Amino acid sequence: VDLWAIRDDIDSMNKNLSPTLTFDVSMNIAQMDDYVKDVKRQLAERFPQARSVFFGHIGDGNIHPVMTVGSAGHDIVEQVEEIVYGCLRSRAGIISAEHGIGLEKKPYLHLCRSPAELQLMRALKQTLDPKNLLNRGKIFDLAQASTGA
Repeated sequence: VDLWAIRDDIDSMNKNLSPTLTFDVSMNIAQMDDYVKDVKRQLAERFPQARSVFFGHIGDGNIHPVMTVGSAGHDIVEQVEEIVYGCLRSRAGIISAEHGIGLEKKPYLHLCRSPAELQLMRALKQTLDPKNLLNRGKIFDLAQASTGA
């Protein structure tokens, strides 16, 4: 089997997943199999038409869930995000393995960071960017970044 050919042809695996919802998560490698099974089970319970592919550079704990549930409407996407990100919580997973938090993942940051870690992140942001000029609002809202709330 030509593993590089399979890896380079990821588009053919995803071509029937439309509308496509993509994610980039990370966790301990030993947790991945259970995570994938849990996400697939929950998707099937809520969206019987769901189809998914999970791939990535798994050796470093990074996995890319790619799926369709038949719609990409705002409410549907939020339900899928709750499943994908919610299944990380009990596995000490991370909602963004390599692409940052940004506006889309900001509401889910609390699932992979403790209150103490969030407070430290806010303190670092305040120390390194006291005027909140860099990536304004991408991880913390302006009031949260400046007040620590």
